[in-house]
Amino acid sequence: MEEGQSELEARLAKEQRSRNRKVEAALLAAAALLGRSKKISIWQLHATQYDLSAMAARHGKSATIVLRPVTTTQAQAKDLGLLYLAPVKSWSQSIREDVLPAYSDYDVQPTLLETQLDTAKDSGIRKAMTAAGSAGLALWLAKFSAWHIGYFARVVKAGVDIDISPLTSTFDVTSVIEAATSRNEALFRSVADDIANRVTNIAWSGVRAGLTEQQVVQQFNAALQIVNRRALNIGIDQTVKIGADLDKFRAAQAGLGEYMWHHTSEEHPRIWHKARNGKVYSWAKPPYDGPPGSLPHCKCRAQSIVGLAKQ
Repeated sequence: MEEGQSELEARLAKEQRSRNRKVEAALLAAAALLGRSKKISIWQLHATQYDLSAMAARHGKSATIVLRPVTTTQAQAKDLGLLYLAPVKSWSQSIREDVLPAYSDYDVQPTLLETQLDTAKDSGIRKAMTAAGSAGLALWLAKFSAWHIGYFARVVKAGVDIDISPLTSTFDVTSVIEAATSRNEALFRSVADDIANRVTNIAWSGVRAGLTEQQVVQQFNAALQIVNRRALNIGIDQTVKIGADLDKFRAAQAGLGEYMWHHTSEEHPRIWHKARNGKVYSWAKPPYDGPPGSLPHCKCRAQSIVGLAKQ
């Protein structure tokens, strides 16, 4: 037993030494990128702001360089949208198993119906808040922010041939993630309240109008489809918005004050956004309706500029 424990402790100690060496190497690499003779601490690294334009100049880059946009994926939007479907799925099950048994063609039971609707509402809210918790939204945000770090590092590497990965981490975007969490938790509750209100109104309107169970079921299904589309659209919109917030943060961290507006040629564009395609703007003084990705369902992106570009 003691021998086995000693072997385990030795292996763990070896793994820890290996991790320490990797951290030391990363800190030295970060210091070199920042032009410092000594390594920086892990806490300094997490709070690091750097001048990418000056670093590019030291590497012999003399022309203004427009970096590629960081483009979110349909799969990421779908994964977030599926989390938003949690209360919709809960209501779909509650309608089938709890609400309809209290609502028949011949014997509507108001007291039972009211109880079942209240129970279904509570269940929908719980499912929404669970999806917004650590196993749902928090995990999605962690994966998304880690993906964004890698993508932005590859964009910079392709543009100016500098590896900035030692200067970035998921810890330095805490403020962005906290804001996204707060905003999305409110949206999760909004979706849960939306489907609850729709189904409840349909149920009681059906009672007053003397609708058949089949007629009420048709209205229930229509309501579920409406909120289903809304949930998926929120997933798409929030994926773009969180990506845009991370774009802005990484640009500020790298000392990049300007960006080029990139229009994505979406199916129903805002004409004024399309007209901005290829124009240069300042992060400090964006257009009146905000930088790319600010408005609802805007899929425009910001292409950070390394250098002193002028419009």
